[in-house]
Amino acid sequence: MASRVLDAVRAICELVITSSVGYVSGRFVGGIFRSPCSSHFVVRSRKEDSLLERRTWHPHFPVLIQSKMNTQSTVRFRDTPLRYDAVSRLLHWLSLLLLVAQFSIGWLMPDADSVKAPAGLVAWHVGIGTSLLAVFAARLVWVAMRRSPGPVDQHGMLRFLATAVHVSMYALLLLVPLLGWLNASGRGWAVRLAGVWDMPQLATPDSLGASIGEWHSASATVLLVLIGLHVFAVLVHQIGFKDRLLQRML
Repeated sequence: MASRVLDAVRAICELVITSSVGYVSGRFVGGIFRSPCSSHFVVRSRKEDSLLERRTWHPHFPVLIQSKMNTQSTVRFRDTPLRYDAVSRLLHWLSLLLLVAQFSIGWLMPDADSVKAPAGLVAWHVGIGTSLLAVFAARLVWVAMRRSPGPVDQHGMLRFLATAVHVSMYALLLLVPLLGWLNASGRGWAVRLAGVWDMPQLATPDSLGASIGEWHSASATVLLVLIGLHVFAVLVHQIGFKDRLLQRML
């Protein structure tokens, strides 16, 4: 009786250890498993090996699953339109609002040659111009601190044109306000940031500062054309290519 109980315990022990150890670590080779409950080898049949392999936990299984999960998430990430961060979007749309106001005021205000001191629309034009310069400086600092989303898939020529328009717009967003600042200083006007804080005079009234007005107007016209091209390109992407480019900045 005792021997039967011992044999039963040994069999149960072998079964439990075989299943648990095989499931946890997969330590089996060629259908042979060494049981801790006995001093001999247990030889399993191919059918038992097949069943055990199905239940065996492989150490690399989580890594494979993680790799697959990462691959799938990467694909979904690439398929989802990239989006600019909140600060970039805020500065972008703030620049647009200031530009709309600036061009509108520039169209409606009286000729600068007939103005002795900035007042009314002219004062607003100068104040918004200095604000645009400050926003542009903030955009440059923010761009230098972060990594922009990758460009959308484009052909070589389209990518070149998009880059050329963007670089030209950035250059003119700096040049136009600077020329306006020079023009105002050359006319002896007080230049204030956002119409509040005094800014230094870049030119004296007896210098060529006042003659910069023509350059200021011409460069502003070129900037307006580039903005129109930029808006047209966004509409082509949104309506024609349907690549959801606009969502990157919303």
